[in-house]
Amino acid sequence: MLEAAQSWKSENADSSGCPTLWQLEHERFLKEGASTEDPWGSRLRIHCDDDGLAVVSPGPDGRAGTDDDLREPRAKSRS
Repeated sequence: MLEAAQSWKSENADSSGCPTLWQLEHERFLKEGASTEDPWGSRLRIHCDDDGLAVVSPGPDGRAGTDDDLREPRAKSRS
């Protein structure tokens, strides 16, 4: 999914936006049948920030913004 989001961003370089899963699915950047859910059944999302693109899961508790959230790639630590 991260590769699909990076491809979308590359092809839409003039856009300052971040792709959504819907865009990746409907614009055929994701392979047909690709999973868009995490292991706990929550829908993954694409997040864009200063660190770039990331695929984000709300983690086992299913709630975004809590300590068990997962992000790939991980955010760079700021020292």
